[in-house]
Amino acid sequence: MDHIEELTLEFVRDDDTTVIVEYKSDDQEITVVNKTEEGKEEVSTQSFIRENFIENLVLSTDMTEKKVLNALLNQIDSTEFSDLEVQVSFLDGTEIEFKYDVVSDQIEMDEDEEEDDEDEI
Repeated sequence: MDHIEELTLEFVRDDDTTVIVEYKSDDQEITVVNKTEEGKEEVSTQSFIRENFIENLVLSTDMTEKKVLNALLNQIDSTEFSDLEVQVSFLDGTEIEFKYDVVSDQIEMDEDEEEDDEDEI
């Protein structure tokens, strides 16, 4: 397992609120913020993610976006969202970023990564 430096998940829920889950290895804390038109409010991590989220999350730099998505969804207690943005930074500098549209079941790569992939061809 590669060590995660930072992790940000942004869920657009069915009621148009946004839930942001953030983890930083510096302080080893997970924050969950509920963002609505009225503002932001920090909420209990147990209201959205499973206990021991980071400890049970197995991610590595060589995983496909689909495998990263499946690993993340296995650690989330809610299924009431329509979009998910994922940003993972590993201690070795590797980053994985993508968006997932639940309705179409499609993963969209970050535009910068798509350009990088084209340069390698």
